[in-house]
Amino acid sequence: MGLTQYSTPNLCVARLSAGNRVIYIASVYIEPDRDESATLDKLDAFLKATGDSPKIVGGDFNGWHPIWGSPVANARGGDVVDLVYGNELVVCNVGDSPTFETISHGRHRDSIIDITLASESIYHLVSEWQVNPQICTSSQHHAIEFYLNSPNSDLYTNNNTSTFIYKSKKACWPLFNETLHLHLTQSDILDINISALNPSELDDLIAKVVEIIHIACRKSMRMRGKGGKYKPPWWSEELEAQKLEIIKLHHRIQEAKRRGLAIEDLVQQHMTLKAAYAQNLRAESTKSFRDFCSLQTKENVWSLTNRLLKESTARRPPTTLKINNKFTADNSETATALLNHFYPPDLPDTDPRHHELTAHLDDTLDTNDEPPFTSEEVLEHLSLMNPNKAPGVSPFEPLATTTAAHGSLASASKQTQPRPLTLRSALFVGPRKVGSW
Repeated sequence: MGLTQYSTPNLCVARLSAGNRVIYIASVYIEPDRDESATLDKLDAFLKATGDSPKIVGGDFNGWHPIWGSPVANARGGDVVDLVYGNELVVCNVGDSPTFETISHGRHRDSIIDITLASESIYHLVSEWQVNPQICTSSQHHAIEFYLNSPNSDLYTNNNTSTFIYKSKKACWPLFNETLHLHLTQSDILDINISALNPSELDDLIAKVVEIIHIACRKSMRMRGKGGKYKPPWWSEELEAQKLEIIKLHHRIQEAKRRGLAIEDLVQQHMTLKAAYAQNLRAESTKSFRDFCSLQTKENVWSLTNRLLKESTARRPPTTLKINNKFTADNSETATALLNHFYPPDLPDTDPRHHELTAHLDDTLDTNDEPPFTSEEVLEHLSLMNPNKAPGVSPFEPLATTTAAHGSLASASKQTQPRPLTLRSALFVGPRKVGSW
């Protein structure tokens, strides 16, 4: 499971859980000249935050130090060493095989800048650490392989105890016979007088026969266990031949360097082969995907891709949760637990003032009456009425109402005691919104 709280564009952290064991795995990259993103500090913060938990850290640190095989040390290497000792880590690198090779200004350069670190508590479980330049031949960085063993079966379990390498139940025997016959015919094995061989020559002959059998098996059947290397369907013999040629040329360069010979021509040839191999790799992969999409009916590349994305399984909500050191039993309990957590029930109100207000909520308030309208207010509002826009059957009704109101108000003003204005009907015109008419 990835941990976003520790991860950055240059640092990726994941947590591997198996049974009651947890191991943190981190992959890191630090810029060559300056650590612009402060990745080393963020890695140190992650190591300190996880405490004594076992950790495996690997990546391109761009640092040199004799501890991991470099002939000299630089400032970055010193910073990495301080990080290692400050967090009780151990360097797993073994030997002096370069992990990085490139051609710069026509010269071959190599260095050991890819480092593997492990916590002291699990360092003894790391075994068979090695640099393998044959896995990713198109990259400037070589792959690093190692095994992380476990003293118990809680973390890693391998139930495959068979000594068989290949799955022969679904083998293509005609292809096996054809491949075996082809390689035996191309070699000189069938013409060798076995009875005249000495023990050493006999061992060499047996090794050749076994290798030919392996080739025929790999062509006609799948392999068992983790040793099986399944290639994509677009992989071709041409790509395989190019890959093997690059590997052989890489070995020739290393041998020439050890013997102190000139390697400029070999390096240039190696660069040309790697560029051609990478181009063919991309072309074959793209062509295979296009061929796959063209086989689909009534769909093009993008409609197929969109359909595949839409049909992907949606992320399901959790069916169980751990609440108060107990797990919920079903979806209903889980939903109830989530609701209680994010929307807890209201607590009982204990404020006496609130109870008093609630008890008189339906009571009618005893308030003073509003003061009556004055004659000035009535006449002012009547004068603002527009006969052309007034509602009613006849546009002259407001004018008649205004005249009647003037007469009633005049006669009422002569009275000593004010009397309410009596009208046959009343028309109320509320204030209108600006711009509505």
